[in-house]
Amino acid sequence: MKKILKISGRIGLLIIALIGLIYLGFRLKEYFTGNKYVDYLKKNKLVSAQINGSIPLKFDDAFEDNQLFLFGEIHETGASPYIDISTFKYLNQQTNNKIYIAEMDIAQAYYINQFLKDSSCLKLKEILKKWVVWIGQNNREYRENKWGNLKEYYQQLDKSNKFHVYGVNRLNDFDLLNQLLKEKLPITYSSDIPKDKDSLINWVSTKLPRILQVTPFCIQDSLLLVNIEFNVTNLNVIKSRDEFMYANLKRYYEQNNWKEEKIYGCFGLYHVLQGFDNTLAGRIKKTTFLNGNIVSCGVLYTNSYLTFPSQSLPDYLADKSTYTKLSYGNDNIFFGYIKGIEDFKRITDKNTINLFKLDDTDSPYKQTNRGLNNFNIIKLFGGIPIDQNKVTTDYIQYLFYIDGADWLNPDE
Repeated sequence: MKKILKISGRIGLLIIALIGLIYLGFRLKEYFTGNKYVDYLKKNKLVSAQINGSIPLKFDDAFEDNQLFLFGEIHETGASPYIDISTFKYLNQQTNNKIYIAEMDIAQAYYINQFLKDSSCLKLKEILKKWVVWIGQNNREYRENKWGNLKEYYQQLDKSNKFHVYGVNRLNDFDLLNQLLKEKLPITYSSDIPKDKDSLINWVSTKLPRILQVTPFCIQDSLLLVNIEFNVTNLNVIKSRDEFMYANLKRYYEQNNWKEEKIYGCFGLYHVLQGFDNTLAGRIKKTTFLNGNIVSCGVLYTNSYLTFPSQSLPDYLADKSTYTKLSYGNDNIFFGYIKGIEDFKRITDKNTINLFKLDDTDSPYKQTNRGLNNFNIIKLFGGIPIDQNKVTTDYIQYLFYIDGADWLNPDE
């Protein structure tokens, strides 16, 4: 038995050593083969700033010439709300962008707009109780750094610069939808509006069209109710979230005649990658209603942390508390290694947020998938299956590289 244990121990050490050598080999290879990328990134670093609540962003004219601006975040890091709000503020000030599309449903977006105006009877946590972005459901720091800061900004704007949030995600909170319908429909219908999800879906599908025909509403409420009907009746027709978000965005675009308007949206990273046919950004890129006038900003991390539910992690990674402060970086060969991550590390400082333009005329990222191509040994987070026949700029055109992002402190 002792002999077997010794052999097993030696095999384990050999495996660890082999993995270590592979990792070292990757880092050395990245270092020695990345010079042309490093040279390019040095010339095209637009911003380098310390991580805090306000990022002094500066994009170039080519960025501002687009119509739709998408930022893809990793929801569970502390830097995400700062980048989101700083990017939107920049666009609002530089391009008069007053449209914010969000990864939330139509009822949640209605009450978020009320929250921004300080006219909602609901608290922010109640509005986001069933938000698809789970960290926003359960983490006060994320909610306040995102929507609290956005409200503060909204309140100080002149009336001519006020913006509006449009929710494009499929319906997720039917209690909120029930409340919204009771607010907007004549009181004679209030007792008839069901509370449970299936009955509410059936009621909206069968009763709301007739109510809209026989009842006079103001233009704003009429449009809201028509869009609620669309979202409800298509719940079982449009299965994919990305397809649903695309359908809602296209609908809002046409309803509101946004041909001359700038549009900004913040979503999970995968949704903004243009190189896939099935993502929100990919669907927009391959259709004509925006004429391809879209730009996506991706994100990479090193030396950072995620706020992660402990029950979703293996025991050897999880803390004993409800949430784990999970070490996170795209230079981790076990959980997710990005080819070319060393290029960014070589020219940036610790604890900074950096912004790079990847699609300049002489960009080597137009000939490679470096900066996105990824693999991992332990399939914990999965990975983004990049098409080897496509290049980095098919997916994103700008990139935030963050070193030293903290986690989002869990609620007490």
